[in-house]
Amino acid sequence: MIKCLILIFNLLFSINVYSQNKFNDLAFIIENKQINVGFRSSSMPISYTINQKPMGFAVDLCIDIINHIDKNININWVEIDESQKRFELIKSNNIDIECGNTSVTSDREKDFSFSKPFYVAGIKFLSKKDLDIQNIAQLDGKKVVVTKNTTSHLLLQNLVKQFNFKLIVASTHLIAYKILSQNKADTWLMDDVVLAAYKNMLKDKNNWTISQEPTLIEPYAILIYKNNNDLLNSINKNLVEIYKEGKWDFLYKKWFQKDIVDVYNNKINLNLPKQNHIQKLLNIN
Repeated sequence: MIKCLILIFNLLFSINVYSQNKFNDLAFIIENKQINVGFRSSSMPISYTINQKPMGFAVDLCIDIINHIDKNININWVEIDESQKRFELIKSNNIDIECGNTSVTSDREKDFSFSKPFYVAGIKFLSKKDLDIQNIAQLDGKKVVVTKNTTSHLLLQNLVKQFNFKLIVASTHLIAYKILSQNKADTWLMDDVVLAAYKNMLKDKNNWTISQEPTLIEPYAILIYKNNNDLLNSINKNLVEIYKEGKWDFLYKKWFQKDIVDVYNNKINLNLPKQNHIQKLLNIN
């Protein structure tokens, strides 16, 4: 009886180890020609969906990276609506990588691995020009919307009493946008590239402004399972190759300097200046 229980325990342990490690292993992905990729539902223009089709700068970048690994790998897309779910899906092995606007922080690096940065955002405020909110010190008596479980949310939830503002927590970026556009909040604190996209959706966009100086710097990277080094090294290697081939520049122009469609399938153009520090972040001479 004891031997039988030991055998069952060992079997269950081996299955658990397999599910925790092998499923996300690079060799396993190549052998099975399948990869599960998480993407965000409303993180324009980085990662979002229209009619259930994934699109955005990070989505295109990940497609290129996967094609560099093996063009025969089939991508199974997994839509992520709420920010916290990306971490849960990685930990549970329901996705192998997440291609969104996830920023690298020291706390997150304790539990997850990150690729080299592929974009750098800054956390800023979007508000009407007559308010012109530029920093946290101006929030006294204001209503501030943030997206749940983002770095913006984590930053402000500890400052509510100190700066005397009302914090409104939205479950998604799209909901945060709706709250702001309906004048239920005075400002939205979020990554500047996401704010730039949603600002372009506003009917009176010329009456709105994004603050100048970032409250925090947000390096975006591909999120993967902790210590999955073979997959991580392959992603980083191919990310560098894509940059050298000029594809990063091509995608940057496509998503940040030309007409794209927003979450409502309307044309917008962000007209953002090129980021010149990515080459240094990728350690390219």
